[in-house]
Amino acid sequence: MTVCQAAGLAHQPNPCTYDCRGCGEPWPCGRARAYLLATNDRVSLLLRMAIELEEASLVLTGEDLYQRFVLWAREGSPTG
Repeated sequence: MTVCQAAGLAHQPNPCTYDCRGCGEPWPCGRARAYLLATNDRVSLLLRMAIELEEASLVLTGEDLYQRFVLWAREGSPTG
């Protein structure tokens, strides 16, 4: 397993809070973003974020959803 794969497995969302299970930061945390960008093409990344946004909308609202799942993925920035 590569370092990138290990980071991806460790930094997954907690569906109850949508914080990272690995580090406790809001998901996608910096390591999850880097992993997602490294392992997904643009279309796959945007589809994944759409699915995550739908799931996260059960526990998060408005601007937080936009910042976490739309803005950074659209800009392609690994850190936000």
